[in-house]
Amino acid sequence: MGTPGMADGTSDAVGPQSRSARLARTRRFVARRLLLFGATRDRHQRALFTGVSRILGARRANAEDTDRGLMTTMGGAVAVIGLVLLIWPGTGVVAISWIIALGALLLAALLIFLALRLKRLKKRVDNLAPLRSAE
Repeated sequence: MGTPGMADGTSDAVGPQSRSARLARTRRFVARRLLLFGATRDRHQRALFTGVSRILGARRANAEDTDRGLMTTMGGAVAVIGLVLLIWPGTGVVAISWIIALGALLLAALLIFLALRLKRLKKRVDNLAPLRSAE
């Protein structure tokens, strides 16, 4: 018999409310450990704490949960931002701006690549259309 939010992934409750309750329990669990080190005083430390708690919340979620991967990815991204702000607090905003810019450039390259692939696919489909009308 599993209780909601157990580490084995079993849960009696279903739905977004139970997911947020599990995340809140995980945050409290991590907060108790991090308060020993004073890790919730500044914003960059809170970002790191939030990222780690999201990752732990995703690990404690059910394996069938479709949002588990997204929750882990977002937790990792927030944790990286928290680490950048923790290591370089003075230049953290500039570093985050560069990360956003690099992400935008990567997204632009991906969109150009997909546009070229779709254009090539459209030409192939158009070449198949006369064959279908002849039948």
